[in-house]
Amino acid sequence: MPFRPSGSALDYLLKPIDEKELRKAVDRYKVKRIYAQEGNLLFKNFIQNMLTEDKQKFKLALAGTNEIRYVQLDEIIRLQAESNYTRIFLASGKIFVSAKTLKEYDEILNGHKFLRVHKSHLVNPTHIIKFDRTGLLHMSDKSTVEVSRRKKEYLQFSMSGKWVK
Repeated sequence: MPFRPSGSALDYLLKPIDEKELRKAVDRYKVKRIYAQEGNLLFKNFIQNMLTEDKQKFKLALAGTNEIRYVQLDEIIRLQAESNYTRIFLASGKIFVSAKTLKEYDEILNGHKFLRVHKSHLVNPTHIIKFDRTGLLHMSDKSTVEVSRRKKEYLQFSMSGKWVK
């Protein structure tokens, strides 16, 4: 029986080996190796959050293109969909672009009181300053977020003390 290494093939090279194809195969290997390490860190964060009973200790791992950043939920002002990426606005004024979709973050943050106010917006209610009659949320970073027509009544109920008359 021939020896077969475990795992899956990353690429196939045919003889004679073309230098460009070899470079592409090596580059794909490097990317796969980087994301494997990132996946391991994200998995550890997931396990830590599952075992933590205190929701104040919950840290969200934000996977970007070059780094993984861990943030407390109260540091997040809002999340905005941008195609297959999510732009995350932090209280520090920094903006983090994540390779996850807003739908994925909506599922992760389910149970942490974040509100989906629009198909492209998820907000932290602790950072809402007011909700005006034009359908805009005014956030603590002075940004505004549009609320979809379908979500206005739900939001009025959720934000009962912050409705501007």
